[in-house]
Amino acid sequence: MGLTLGTSPERRWTGGILFDDSVRDTVRLEEPGLQDRVAKVSDVIYPLMAIYAVVIDSGLVAWGIHGSSDVAAQTAVISLQSLTLAGAITITAISFAGRQRPRELGCEDDPTNTRCDDPGSNKSFFSGHSAAAFTAAGLICTHHAELPLYGGGAGDVVACSLGLFAATTVAAFRVMSDSHWPTDVALGSTVGAVSGFLVPRLLHYGFGGSTPGRVAIAPMLTPTARGLTLVAAF
Repeated sequence: MGLTLGTSPERRWTGGILFDDSVRDTVRLEEPGLQDRVAKVSDVIYPLMAIYAVVIDSGLVAWGIHGSSDVAAQTAVISLQSLTLAGAITITAISFAGRQRPRELGCEDDPTNTRCDDPGSNKSFFSGHSAAAFTAAGLICTHHAELPLYGGGAGDVVACSLGLFAATTVAAFRVMSDSHWPTDVALGSTVGAVSGFLVPRLLHYGFGGSTPGRVAIAPMLTPTARGLTLVAAF
């Protein structure tokens, strides 16, 4: 099953579950124009966070403070691995779930509504914005805790705190803009937290001073298959 960029999968799931309806009714903005503006803000924040994790932390800061191009390159690879993993899981979930976005409810009864023309109308589950934002936040916190990039202390704590605040803002804006159900955002944030916090420690940094094995996630391209390959040595 494939999903072409810019298209929406077949609709297989509509409506809320668990706490979706109650939280949506409480949090979402009522004005469509304001919803659109909030959604656009979230569109800007999460890629900037990814750029910070890969370019600022991995390139400029790591290179300058540690004086090593190897540290910069290794940090960039760690970040790209986590972001790629979160992206792959998100695309797979969207392809199979085909969940209708909450703002698309009732569009069949109002074909004149221009907001119902979204080509991604069935890409609600789960929130890729939230997954990417929390992956980036986790990477920022992990890199600043393990290296530390700002020399330890308040600078690294502030970097982590700002990353978590930005990720939480993205997640909240996805519900406020009626782009996702709350459960979409909750699962996306969880996937991002695992990708950003747990995966770098599992594959590279270790836990509590333990030494991890050497693990790499890399693209795989052959005449018959495309995907990711995991290479490990313990």
